[in-house]
Amino acid sequence: QPWYFTTTYNVVKPFMKAKLLERVFVHGEELENYFKEFEADILPSDFDGRAPVADYQTIATQLFGSEDTAL
Repeated sequence: QPWYFTTTYNVVKPFMKAKLLERVFVHGEELENYFKEFEADILPSDFDGRAPVADYQTIATQLFGSEDTAL
């Protein structure tokens, strides 16, 4: 992961509740454990999986609405 993510995470981490810290795991460059958590068949190929690349614009529109409905 980028250096700025690691720095930001280390700054925020002391303020996170223990329960949340138990749920957060940063995989970094080590993908062996990553693929134990997420099967490659369900991950898009742009995340080193075997599923087709996701249409992120469509997903964002479905989650948040179109740009026309934005404030």
